[in-house]
Amino acid sequence: MPSKTKVEKYPDWLKGAVQRLDGDPRVCDLNEKFLRMSEVRSYVPYSRASIYRLIAAGKFPAPYFLSGSGGAVAWKASEIRAFINSRQRAAVEVSE
Repeated sequence: MPSKTKVEKYPDWLKGAVQRLDGDPRVCDLNEKFLRMSEVRSYVPYSRASIYRLIAAGKFPAPYFLSGSGGAVAWKASEIRAFINSRQRAAVEVSE
């Protein structure tokens, strides 16, 4: 029996959200900074569990696998920056 890939071992709600760098059709900028969970949490006011709930709901950028084993994940800094900016714009629109 073939072993499961690391992606298949993740819960169903996360499988579709996690993107692999080697399978991502977008061009990867080698100068792009990647943020680990602790760094992401320093920029957004959410717990780890809340971040994964938002990912499952399609409301937060999905992480990327950094290793072939699927253990290490990180987020592109530009995607986290865009998320923060979109939240700030939404807050300004609501307050006006």
